[in-house]
Amino acid sequence: MAPRVLGSPCADQLLVNTLLASGLIVGSISSLNYAWLLMLLPQGIVAQAVATAAFPTFAALRRGRYGELRHTVSSTLRGISS
Repeated sequence: MAPRVLGSPCADQLLVNTLLASGLIVGSISSLNYAWLLMLLPQGIVAQAVATAAFPTFAALRRGRYGELRHTVSSTLRGISS
């Protein structure tokens, strides 16, 4: 939940950017929207795929097998970051 709470001001900033872009030339809001979608593309491809595969494993390991859970989370994060 913490990443969601910390990321919510970014969504609010999008509203401000849209209001500012509405005063510019035609197509500015569309360009802003396409840039936003392009920025979210890596998250949609990588993060959601990893989450879909890893979260059931995390849930199964959460029941008392904390050592294995730490190792699995660590190896998953290392795989994402490399």
